[in-house]
Amino acid sequence: RVEKTDQVVILSEWDTFYGQAMPKAFKKAWGVDSDGKDKNVLVYSYMRGLDGKLPDKDDKSNSGAEKKSGSKDKSGNDELLELPEGQYQKDYLRRLADKIVELNQRLKDEGNPKGVAAIGVLGSDVHDELMLLEALRQYFPHKLFFTTDLDAAYSNPAQRRQTHNLLVASAFDLELRPELQGKIPPFRDSYQTALFLAVQMALKNESGIAYQTGIPAPRLFEIGRSRPVPLPTSKDTVSPTHRNNGDDSKCTWESWLSCNNTVQPRIFVAAQLHGDWGGLMVVMIVAILPLVSWRIREGVVKSYQYCKLHPYSALGVGLILLLLVYILMSAWNAYMIKTDAELFYWLEGVSAWPSQLLRLSACLFAVGFFAWGRMRIQEMNIDLQAPYSANYKPVFSLPEYSSQNWDWKVLIVGSWRQEDNDDKEVDVTTIWQTYKGYNHQEKWGFPGWIWRVILHGLIFLVVGILLILWSDLPAVPVRGDTALYWHYGILIPAVLITIMLTMWVVENARLCEQLITHLSAKPSHWNINARNWAIRENRIARECVEDWLDIRLVARLTATMQPLIWGPVVCIALLVLARSPVIDDWDIPWGLEIVFIAMLLYAISAEVFLQQGAKSARTKAIEQLTLKIRGQHNLKTPDEAVIKRIETEIDRINMLRDGAFRPWHEWPLLQSFGGMGTLVLLQQYFTGM
Repeated sequence: RVEKTDQVVILSEWDTFYGQAMPKAFKKAWGVDSDGKDKNVLVYSYMRGLDGKLPDKDDKSNSGAEKKSGSKDKSGNDELLELPEGQYQKDYLRRLADKIVELNQRLKDEGNPKGVAAIGVLGSDVHDELMLLEALRQYFPHKLFFTTDLDAAYSNPAQRRQTHNLLVASAFDLELRPELQGKIPPFRDSYQTALFLAVQMALKNESGIAYQTGIPAPRLFEIGRSRPVPLPTSKDTVSPTHRNNGDDSKCTWESWLSCNNTVQPRIFVAAQLHGDWGGLMVVMIVAILPLVSWRIREGVVKSYQYCKLHPYSALGVGLILLLLVYILMSAWNAYMIKTDAELFYWLEGVSAWPSQLLRLSACLFAVGFFAWGRMRIQEMNIDLQAPYSANYKPVFSLPEYSSQNWDWKVLIVGSWRQEDNDDKEVDVTTIWQTYKGYNHQEKWGFPGWIWRVILHGLIFLVVGILLILWSDLPAVPVRGDTALYWHYGILIPAVLITIMLTMWVVENARLCEQLITHLSAKPSHWNINARNWAIRENRIARECVEDWLDIRLVARLTATMQPLIWGPVVCIALLVLARSPVIDDWDIPWGLEIVFIAMLLYAISAEVFLQQGAKSARTKAIEQLTLKIRGQHNLKTPDEAVIKRIETEIDRINMLRDGAFRPWHEWPLLQSFGGMGTLVLLQQYFTGM
């Protein structure tokens, strides 16, 4: 988005009438005096024929001159600079680019965050324009570039890096409407289209055509990945469908007025939603396929049970969703035929809607993942707090309620410190009650975990905003106010939900690590129900019961918490992918890069906390069991059977691979992609790009 108060740079030819007239015409259209006194429109000039190939010279002499100039450039330096001699004028481009870079930096130093908002290349030679774009794009990869007169060279794959997302205002397309173009392929440039139209009018002797129809309205294009994408203006009409309206067959050169008084190709809606049977079938297939999985069905049933909803409420929810879908479809179809609408394209790289869908997917995934994670933790608590029963396994018989009152320390997990006392053992019941207190003690109607997530999320958000403001502002390549509102309306919730989900996962992991740390500080004391269950049901030796219960508790906790780490990672990946330049002219400034990297590292730190807790628990259990073996050896008559059972338990603990006791590089998800070898190859590939 470029306002009239933003700085615009115009590059035009100095030695042609066209180059001198275009800046004046632009200033007049922009609402600026053509005398050049306005500071917001700055004009730089260059000499036509930057490549040194003049029209009155043959190609051989020019190529020889170019080779001669190029051979002199090889002076042994790492960066080959163009020598300021000969007809090849690329050295002017380097100095011109330096001039604009200095202007851009000066504007930022003066408090203008945009710097140079747009750069216009208004020349009569397409080769000069391509060279200018090549010279400037490396310094301004995400600035708005615009030019005039559509040319097929802009869509050449070899020039994609320079011309992608280039705005082109042109009197004609590369072809006329299909009824008039016939079997002739698209032309090389808009001038050939105009010449073809003029010749056809002369041959048909249609002297009144121009009088009846007027001058064809110019067109606006954005260069996509494979073709120029027409952007409707206030003088265009967007057709809602590609179907014939009944008059197309009558549009010929002989019956000019049947062409609806236009020779330009019609602009159709890029993506329109239809409520026909085909669309309903797609919705039904998308809705039925997830229900095939028994895990999804089981999760839906558990969700209703967890939320205490009546099964018939699903019918009401479904009807509300259908009504909402119908309203959104109608609003979408009405919006897409507007001339200022942001067009929808999947693969052209000129539409912001795929990015918005990715962000919306991140929102929905985060909400669903949070609900799944809460149910997972709730199931773990039910298992750990279940009373002793011969029909229920496992049984740890931990208390259901906490004994801790509200305190400001609940806002910080690190405030949970080991109390200095003379007790030789730590009471698992007390530790569990403290753990529950950090999660479930309420203040002003909200439990402690919500206050921690909000507090830490706000801190991260404020620091992230300051970093982004300190760096360059991220580009927002959307068209029209409606698309801009939708952009922020989806982006802000996606960012907030991702941050809160990340904080929630890390806080759970840190609290779990604190529990394990306190459990591993001293020998533990378990309740009689847990001990009896370990001895009777699991055949655990009495001398190993406490340590076995410690390890099983840690394995259960970390096995519950570990999968939660993937939620923030997926959401962050979707947000990063949504800003890919493959989708549109998005960028990731260094401040935003730091925010993404910090958020990802913070999410990964949850696994580090769990691994540290599991390591300390394993170390403590092995040390305690080793002390018991030494105690047996210190006896006059050691019990070899007891020593054997303890050694067997030590081996089982060392071989345990449940929960965080399994190293991250042994995760099944990573091993399914080739394990460490794949990670090494990916690292070599991306670092070598």
